[in-house]
Amino acid sequence: QVWDLTSHSAKPLHTFDAQSQVNSVAVVAGGNQLVSGSYDGKVRVWDLDLDRLMGSGCRWARDYLESHPEKKQLRDICQEYY
Repeated sequence: QVWDLTSHSAKPLHTFDAQSQVNSVAVVAGGNQLVSGSYDGKVRVWDLDLDRLMGSGCRWARDYLESHPEKKQLRDICQEYY
């Protein structure tokens, strides 16, 4: 999990879905990637660049959001990424 430690009540920001028990974790310099190693022998690289991920997701959902007027809140969130 990635935790927000800046507030008095720490809370999880994201939970990664690993396929095997993780035994090591490292944050790549710059903080935009996390690398995990697990007991199944795999090394996984996780993308933490949330702006890039939001942009990609919003562009992918653009046609859906534009054709569903009831999704105004989501459309408003994605507006800056179009």
